[in-house]
Amino acid sequence: MMMNISSSRSAVIAGTILCTLIATTTALADLLVASYSGRNVLRYDSQTGAFIDELISANDQGLGGARIGLALGPDGLLYVSGGAGIGRYEPNTGNFIDVLVSPITYGYSGGIFGPDGDYYVGNYWYSNVRCFDGKTMADLGVFASDSNLIDAISLTFGPNGDLYVSSFVTDQVMRFNGQTGAYVSSISAGSALDGPWGLAFGSDDNLYVSSFNSDTVLRFNIDGTFQGVFANGGGLDGPRDLKFGPDGNLYVVSTATKSILRYNGTTGAFIDEFVTSGSGGLVDPKHILFIVPEPTSLALWTLCGITLLRRTRR
Repeated sequence: MMMNISSSRSAVIAGTILCTLIATTTALADLLVASYSGRNVLRYDSQTGAFIDELISANDQGLGGARIGLALGPDGLLYVSGGAGIGRYEPNTGNFIDVLVSPITYGYSGGIFGPDGDYYVGNYWYSNVRCFDGKTMADLGVFASDSNLIDAISLTFGPNGDLYVSSFVTDQVMRFNGQTGAYVSSISAGSALDGPWGLAFGSDDNLYVSSFNSDTVLRFNIDGTFQGVFANGGGLDGPRDLKFGPDGNLYVVSTATKSILRYNGTTGAFIDEFVTSGSGGLVDPKHILFIVPEPTSLALWTLCGITLLRRTRR
């Protein structure tokens, strides 16, 4: 049966409204915060910064050590790295799944999944980056290392496919070929970059680096040219991890104030103390991660023909 033009137009309008409402709903991500000395992972509302719950407790049956890095895997599970190894959890309930990597001698820091689906994790005790097979989690060995890479705290892949790793002790960000792990170049900014910690690429393809000892967030272009201080207001003290949120703004862990500060993602202007000190028992924030909770995300986005979280393996 043919649908008349009026009915067809109404259907399109209704579908557009539905998808707009779905998109608005699914944009309501959760903000996860890994607490180093608290040894837990706390969850906050990404719209208000209000505390929701303790997603992973210090006494869970997975990792007994400090919580350092957070990553959402292609399998939809939450990967938590720390001094005691790497554990896997259900991201909505915090239920423990298993310990994937346990050797405490490695000293894992922040971990991420690369474009190839494999898991890359900083090794701050041995100052290198190790790679694990994204399907089996088999240890594939050292992926990248350099004599100037000391205390590999955070890492991220750039829009160019290269791997960028913060070298805390040598005040540099090390750039490695994203496919071979070969050293490419070092990024520094004289005394301005003092204790690089968190790394994040913005929608402008620039690299944003938190400088722990100078209490600033610095901006570089993708090739490492220093573009100046991007953010330093609001009492930022000892910045650690940083992430661009669903709203396009920049969220930075402020160690001394034990809070998460928010800055305008375009201008760097201070907006507010998004997660306040002590909220939900937060004592020592280290890494942060935005995730979209289920079941809202996948089912509704699929209805609109949009893929929000990639579930497939390579």
